[in-house]
Amino acid sequence: MATYYATQQVGVADATQIPALKADGRQVNAKESVLIATKDTTNALVANDLVYLGKIPTGSVINGVSVISDTSFGAVTLSVGTAGTPGKYVNAKTMTVTDTPTAIGPNAAAIAAGPSSADEDLYLKVSGNVAAAVVASFIIRYSSVK
Repeated sequence: MATYYATQQVGVADATQIPALKADGRQVNAKESVLIATKDTTNALVANDLVYLGKIPTGSVINGVSVISDTSFGAVTLSVGTAGTPGKYVNAKTMTVTDTPTAIGPNAAAIAAGPSSADEDLYLKVSGNVAAAVVASFIIRYSSVK
């Protein structure tokens, strides 16, 4: 039976480097922070609208994106990412559960890519209409050395 090492442990725990490398503190034993972003209830959203959710600092890794809403989004899809790459962390996920925090991301590739190289402004992009009265919050968990 073979033993393999997670990418973050290669050179750290596998004895392939003498002296051993130090684990990247942004990913191993990192501090987790939470960004909560609540949709304002004065504006309806239409297809391709963007909602600014907040900023994550340089060196962060998003390791969880959840949404909780009092209303089903039905067939409307939700994407979370940057203005230039709207689906970077969550790409076109539906959300039909109400009043229960539900994980919708991040994409596996986003975690595997490692820490961000710059501060990132995060946006929600919707594919259809969302009524103004809908109460929805996005919970974004990320790790960093800060």
